[in-house]
Amino acid sequence: TFAEKFKRSYMKQYIITIILALCLGSCGQHSKHWETLTQVEAFMEERPDSALNVLQGMDIENDDYGQMLKYYAHGKVECNDEDYPASIISFFNAEKIAKKLNNYYILGLIYHSVSDIYGKVHNNIEQQNYAQLAYDNFILTGKADNILIGLETLAEAHYNNNDYDRCAALSQQLIEKAAENNDESIINRGLKLLSRSYIKTAKYEDAKDVLLRLKSQASNLTPQDYRN
Repeated sequence: TFAEKFKRSYMKQYIITIILALCLGSCGQHSKHWETLTQVEAFMEERPDSALNVLQGMDIENDDYGQMLKYYAHGKVECNDEDYPASIISFFNAEKIAKKLNNYYILGLIYHSVSDIYGKVHNNIEQQNYAQLAYDNFILTGKADNILIGLETLAEAHYNNNDYDRCAALSQQLIEKAAENNDESIINRGLKLLSRSYIKTAKYEDAKDVLLRLKSQASNLTPQDYRN
């Protein structure tokens, strides 16, 4: 009947109005610190101490994005201080919020950092597990730089876990993707990792070819490449 149709139409419009109101309220609240928080995120990985100082001075108690960054920065600082148990707790607190926000980049960073911690304490199985999680989430960002970081981390984890064949396969992927991205630094690190994997599996001729390729690119190496 007309009355029923009118009622359904009214309820539909009412629901849409409520959803829009909630979205506008959420967006308004979220944008309050958005610019500052995105700036903090940009330098947080390189300078977690500075990032944490900024975040601790902000009113972000009810801001999920800000709280996520604060937990992550705290975890990085604790990791640098070699307080690994506290660091992992901070990272997992950040993980809860990152999952809620579907922030695959921060999730990738969290798992990358946790993988690094397990590598430092020689828990190679967990290092590999979290490296895989980091790579999976970096893929979801769709950004080549993130994917390269994840792939390199995963290849190194397989090497440390004595899975040299898998490390070699991942290193080859890393070299190919780094070439597509014109990232010579990562290409060189991939070649080094590939040669080490070949040596571990007694594929000395293959290792020789890789090392010769690496030598031919020596003119393009930077001081940072030599440190790596």
